[in-house]
Amino acid sequence: MADDQNDQIDKYTIAMTVIRFLLNLLARAGLAGVVTYSIWLPIEHYHYWFSWHVILSTLGYVPIMAESILLFTGDDGWIKLVSTRTKYIVHGVLITLGTVCFTAGNIVISANTKTDHFSTAHGLTGLISMILCLLSLLIGLATYYSTKLRNMIKPVKLKFIHNLVGILGYIIGIVSLCYAFYTRWWIFYTEEKSRLAAVIVTIITTLWTLNGSISSGYNQIKSIFT
Repeated sequence: MADDQNDQIDKYTIAMTVIRFLLNLLARAGLAGVVTYSIWLPIEHYHYWFSWHVILSTLGYVPIMAESILLFTGDDGWIKLVSTRTKYIVHGVLITLGTVCFTAGNIVISANTKTDHFSTAHGLTGLISMILCLLSLLIGLATYYSTKLRNMIKPVKLKFIHNLVGILGYIIGIVSLCYAFYTRWWIFYTEEKSRLAAVIVTIITTLWTLNGSISSGYNQIKSIFT
């Protein structure tokens, strides 16, 4: 009887692992579609500073930032082959690279546009996201050395703050991306159906991308209050 139960558990575990692995592949396919859709237009209708704003900002969030968060789903085969320390280093490198990209994208447009870019919903959410991600980056650096700071703050609290600020920054950045699909420039060159499809795919892939980080945050909250 016990062997039958163990076999059932093993089959369930294998099935769930395969399903989650396939969902990760689908999410990455969706992210690839969003990236292609988002950077093809500014390349096709190239304008030296505006195009670089779109390209750098898009690449910063999708796929670089998204991939840094997907590391914590725990379903990717390659991530199981590396140590926890290596995983955190890869996460930090990707977060840094993504933040540098969309920060550069914001600098490019703010330095070259005659209008107040950050007064729009797209620009304001992008600015807020950039600030939160920069803050998360600094907190993440402190988290990496959390054992040395344990006298000041518990490592689990520092990790939770980093996780929370990072999630908020990423979500608001994705909101900014969705707003971008409905700016005048985008509307001029695209059709309503393509914009709606881009928003839907972006939202679905974002929700799946965040499942590992949200799960980690939940476990961190339990650790804080137990």
